[in-house]
Amino acid sequence: MENPQKAIDKLQQEIDHERAAVEGAVRKSTTSNLASKTSSSGIVLTLAGGLVVLGLSFTYAQMLGRQAVTRLTAGSFGGAAGLLVGFAIGRQEKSRRK
Repeated sequence: MENPQKAIDKLQQEIDHERAAVEGAVRKSTTSNLASKTSSSGIVLTLAGGLVVLGLSFTYAQMLGRQAVTRLTAGSFGGAAGLLVGFAIGRQEKSRRK
């Protein structure tokens, strides 16, 4: 029969080894979560900036004529469409790299 103290020490080493493996996995997942949060915060800041520009453009549009307001609106929609297309292409490229 094996010495009980040796058996306990062996079990403790196995537990420590498994705990270290779990902690390593947690660190990796935390790092990937931080990267995704960083890109999300970039998107939020970009959208907030866009809303500020939109608010300022409405203030400016009040001073313009009807034709100028139409041009401003068309330009805004064109820019929004360009951003959406760029975002879609970026997501496809990101998914291809994985």
